[in-house]
Amino acid sequence: MNEEKSDLAQVVRLALTKQTEDVRLFVARLVRKYRNIAPDLAEQLDLYLKAKPVRNGTPMRELPLSRPASPKVLPIDDESRLSLLKVSIDDLAREAPLLSSGIEEILGQFIEERRQSTRLQTLEGVVTRPSSR
Repeated sequence: MNEEKSDLAQVVRLALTKQTEDVRLFVARLVRKYRNIAPDLAEQLDLYLKAKPVRNGTPMRELPLSRPASPKVLPIDDESRLSLLKVSIDDLAREAPLLSSGIEEILGQFIEERRQSTRLQTLEGVVTRPSSR
């Protein structure tokens, strides 16, 4: 895929995942990139950026207040310097997935074991091992 197609695909990906701030950052990068090789395109992109300015007083990459700041550094794309992950809070009001009864039973058992992991670890020490003769 040539470079222009790759840039277009990146903008579309960011736009479809509703990463508005990342779209703005990437388009600003494209303006700098195409300023010398395609000045008309760079000027048009710059006009689009200036037509809808960033909200006053809000940094472009600020996390919403409802989302706790992650202590871990999220991975970013080396070339575009944009986030590779989108952090979201799990919505407990979601409908349960449709699973076959066998898979649902296995997953239920796994989840229950995970919930009881502390208890299982304490029981592990209680279990007697056969003595060697």
